[in-house]
Amino acid sequence: MGRPTLGILLAASLSLFAVWSARGACPAGDVSGDCKLDWTDVQVLAAHWLESPADMGDINSDNMVDGLDYALLADSWRIEPPANIVINEIHYRPDVKTDLVEFIELYNPGSADVNLSGWYFRDGVSYTFEPNTVLAANSYLIVCQDLNAMRHRFWDSWPRGIPWSLIHGPYEGRLSNDGELIELCDSHGQLVDRVDYKLGFPWPTVGDAPGGILSGRGSSIQLTNPSFDNDLAGSWRSAYPTPARPNTAVFTTNLPPHIRQVSHDPRQPRSGELVTITAKVTDDDGVASVTLYYQIIEPGNYITLNHSAYYSNWTTVAMRDDGLDGDRVAGDNIYTARLPGSMQTHRRLIRYKIHVADTVGVSQMVPYLDDPQPNFAYFVYDGVPAWRGSIRPGSQPEVDYPIGVMRSVPVYHLLSTKQNVENATWLQKYRGSDYLWTGTFVYDGDVYDHIRFRARGGVWRYSMGKNMWKFDFNRGHYFQARDNYGRPYGTTWDKLNFSACIQQGSFGQRGEHGMVEALTFRMFELAGVPAPKTHYVHFRIIDEANEDGRLNAAHPPITTSGTQFDGDFWGLYLVIEQMDGRFLDEHGLADGNLYKMDSGADDAGPGGGALNNQGPTQPSDHSDLVTFLAGNPTGQAAWWGQNVELDRYYSHRAVQHAAHHGDITEKNFFLYHCPEPTTNEWGTFERWSLLPWDVDLTWTTYYRPENMTDAFYNRGILGFSELNIAARNRVREFSDLLFNLEQMTQLIDEYAAVINDPSGGLSIVDADRAMWDYHWVVGDAAYPTYIDQPASNKAGQGRFYEEAQDQGYSRSFENMVQVLKDYMTSMPTRSPSGQWFDGRFAYMASLAQDSAIPNTPTITATGPTGFPINALTFQSSAFSDPQGSGTFGAIQWRIAEVAAGSVWIPPSNDVVYFDYASRWKYFLGTREATSPDITLWREPGFNDAAWSEGAAPIGWGKPASFLNTILPGSSSTKCIFVRRKFTVDDPTRLNGLRLETIYDDGFNVWINDTHVLRENMPTASPTYTDRASATHYSDEVPVTFNLPDPSTYLVPGENVIAIQVHNRSTTTG
Repeated sequence: MGRPTLGILLAASLSLFAVWSARGACPAGDVSGDCKLDWTDVQVLAAHWLESPADMGDINSDNMVDGLDYALLADSWRIEPPANIVINEIHYRPDVKTDLVEFIELYNPGSADVNLSGWYFRDGVSYTFEPNTVLAANSYLIVCQDLNAMRHRFWDSWPRGIPWSLIHGPYEGRLSNDGELIELCDSHGQLVDRVDYKLGFPWPTVGDAPGGILSGRGSSIQLTNPSFDNDLAGSWRSAYPTPARPNTAVFTTNLPPHIRQVSHDPRQPRSGELVTITAKVTDDDGVASVTLYYQIIEPGNYITLNHSAYYSNWTTVAMRDDGLDGDRVAGDNIYTARLPGSMQTHRRLIRYKIHVADTVGVSQMVPYLDDPQPNFAYFVYDGVPAWRGSIRPGSQPEVDYPIGVMRSVPVYHLLSTKQNVENATWLQKYRGSDYLWTGTFVYDGDVYDHIRFRARGGVWRYSMGKNMWKFDFNRGHYFQARDNYGRPYGTTWDKLNFSACIQQGSFGQRGEHGMVEALTFRMFELAGVPAPKTHYVHFRIIDEANEDGRLNAAHPPITTSGTQFDGDFWGLYLVIEQMDGRFLDEHGLADGNLYKMDSGADDAGPGGGALNNQGPTQPSDHSDLVTFLAGNPTGQAAWWGQNVELDRYYSHRAVQHAAHHGDITEKNFFLYHCPEPTTNEWGTFERWSLLPWDVDLTWTTYYRPENMTDAFYNRGILGFSELNIAARNRVREFSDLLFNLEQMTQLIDEYAAVINDPSGGLSIVDADRAMWDYHWVVGDAAYPTYIDQPASNKAGQGRFYEEAQDQGYSRSFENMVQVLKDYMTSMPTRSPSGQWFDGRFAYMASLAQDSAIPNTPTITATGPTGFPINALTFQSSAFSDPQGSGTFGAIQWRIAEVAAGSVWIPPSNDVVYFDYASRWKYFLGTREATSPDITLWREPGFNDAAWSEGAAPIGWGKPASFLNTILPGSSSTKCIFVRRKFTVDDPTRLNGLRLETIYDDGFNVWINDTHVLRENMPTASPTYTDRASATHYSDEVPVTFNLPDPSTYLVPGENVIAIQVHNRSTTTG
């Protein structure tokens, strides 16, 4: 038994080992207090052996001096505490990507030299210092990404450049542009210093060239004084990099107060709700004042950043930390201001910023000057209302589209001036790529203030009336998008594209509402070709005073008064992921050159491409593209094998033909140059990929019925038999696995169900049609002021669902979906050779046809009944080939692995962590659950053993009710505290978290002491005496709430959910 005990002791020793804290603290095991580990510490432990509780010698704080404490002492025996080396500057985001000048600067503030031999960075980047590396007293050194680039870029840092002895590297990896943890350890593995930096407040914002024009002069983040706490964001400022020398531009001996944890509650208030704004503020000299500045933006009276009113129209309110007027706890450094419910009105934007000053007069306004969004903000909104509209006003009746329809897809808001909105989408007809107009974007309760926008598109940018939009987000305030199921994408976006979901009128396909784009991009993805993510949104614009367009201004001479078309509702749009560096990250592609190909575009460079992403190690002058396009591929297949990702191309070609994507001969595609070599039978090379774009003219044979070429096909890639055979094989594989009736019907129905009620009720597509089929801007009178073509060309009224009618169906979205299905099975389609086929399936079969292909075998299971996983056997039919049965070469099996004990879960199902009958610990709110710290009960480590336990639902009521646990005592009790534990295996695999609850009347929810939900409560930090702010009684009908990104608060293993429920009145509930 002794050996397992020893093993446990060793495991405990390793797991409990307490390293030195950063910045030179004493080592674990130093019980004598001299910051050394020697026999003095052993004598202290011996003197207090087996004491409980122990005054001295209890190293692991378990109230006992025992073998565990000796083990901790032994682990760090004779190791001196690390020197006080400081991470003093970080240059993690050079504004020019090809400048490989990232670096981390270390500073030795001590009076003695420090030997860094064997020291290393264990997070952020990977680098170990070589033997005999010494950092002299009061000196600097840098660890960098590229030695030569570093010396070249910062030649002016010293009279003759940076001395070689101060430059170390290169390190492995790259510093994250959005923030990460950097940890420096000594040769014993002890933590010396750490910085967990972020992009944006409360950290500095870097990455742009100063003024947008001084290329290569982008800022680093710099510690304002080596003696300041470098793990506090407020200790850092941005400035031009100063590698291996003092940070003189930002140096100070007295900082303004540190301010962080700025927040407002509720996150998106409703009309009449009190808003509480808080910030944590600290200063060694003492905080003299904290002042809130706020600015009210009324609907229809938007104030842009470049307007003089922005700088003068602010009201001040003192923030307090005295426990009064909404401040929860006096003296806790959390300063509070309240903005009354009377200020909160529907559709109003509230901007705010905070000024802090210390007792010696040093002050600061936040956000900082380097932040492109110079204020915080929240948006007051009561929810999307119902909408009333007619498909053809004056001729057809108005229809009421209820709240459920209008909220069936995510809602994106744009706030701006009416002039900005109409200039961008209709009046100025700007065709460039600059973002000339500014506004505020709101989604999911988040406010993205001072963003920029424009119309997007090529030759028909201003021709349809309902035009496409593009938005540009500020650095450090990137957009978090979610897919059709509410799951956040893996990367945030700095660009956002809208497709208008309205086909060109002259092609007769209007009314598929973006389905062909969504389906085609998804088919590319499923076939292994990186393609943009898409999802549907309801778009609203607030640029006038009234939400109902009938109350807003006319557009003379077309209209004489406001119409149903002139309100906040702008209809259904399809979001399409921007193809840039973030796209490469999202799809697991290396950071390489990505060219949007269109030789006729204004931004096209040499080779006919616009560089949408610059690879850090690749040419910035398009020379790689020019070289690739100038190559001679006609002589041998090896050229294609060495220069192109052939498997990806074969899949691209299969989807291109399946969807009839014929608009990519000269434009509307991307070329991606992967900087990481890949290996195939032709060797190891950096290769190019053809990636899809602009797929709106698909799923119909009207457009270019015989012209199904692409950039590689036109250069002869399929002129070599081995490549041609492989391409046809991929078409056959794609058709067998995806492009068949079963799979494609499911895919079409899945996307249609996102925007349309399968049971036949009103849907957002119906509202979209009512908004745009007879909108005044798509009519004849709109030309040329609002549209740049006569309406009969690309715009036009009454064109929705024409194709369904032409195919013999009635006009409806459902029948447009049927047209998509007919396209696959029966719609006449013609091959490039001019041969006609009934449906796209038959056409695809013709592409794969080859008289030399063996006949498809049949597969039969030959194992025991029930298919036991350990006895799966199969038998194929006899080999058969048109060329004779003696030609057998090989057979390839496709096998799907099934993990032991696994159960197939349909995509629509969820992992349930606890259900309605789960048992909970609960505490009656006749007083606070814990005191004096009234929040302690929410923490995972709180001991709730003394609490009562019962199965949900829990509440006061009659025994015959739906309640499982009837609470004792008086129903006049206004509050109950409940909590339970649940286990999560891997939070990183979760795409979202949903809470379904039956409640009466309001509640707050915390998971692992992180606040995740508030409903019908005036504050997120209530006392037991508070009452709910509204009445809600759901009886046995649960209400569903989508919780924030679970990766930010869930942990692997045990988690704790805590809920505080309040009544509105003292009636039973």
